[in-house]
Amino acid sequence: MIQISDKRLLAERILPTLSIVGFVAAWQIFVDVREIPPIYLPAPTEIVKTLWEMILDGSIFVHLGVSLLRIFAGFLLAAVCGIVVGLLMGMSRIFERIADPWIAALYPLPKISLISVLISRSFASACALRHNARRIVGAVQFESVETRLGAITAR
Repeated sequence: MIQISDKRLLAERILPTLSIVGFVAAWQIFVDVREIPPIYLPAPTEIVKTLWEMILDGSIFVHLGVSLLRIFAGFLLAAVCGIVVGLLMGMSRIFERIADPWIAALYPLPKISLISVLISRSFASACALRHNARRIVGAVQFESVETRLGAITAR
């Protein structure tokens, strides 16, 4: 006869695995029944199939290398910026008084929520730069035409 402690131990070891298997099975069924395009939600079987193909042809290492490079480059950039801001805050009371409220306000926010803001701001900045560059080029061209017309009328 199995004792209560043995049943509990068995449940503690099996339930985590069963919950993962159940989640993956439900995911597969959901994708198959709803016929969701893989671009939005790929089925677990497609993920495993693609992973295996990438391992066999060796392309996984290229993609893994690029992903790791982005991770480490982002971490390095963030660390350098953090160290510079920290040093400036430690060396300048004025800088600390300016930067501290911003750091205190941004610290509790989930960092993932800031990504959309940063992307939209960088996109808006790129669009503004492009628009201003067009205005500058247009102004230079207009000034050039004015200069030519002035030279023609002066003759």
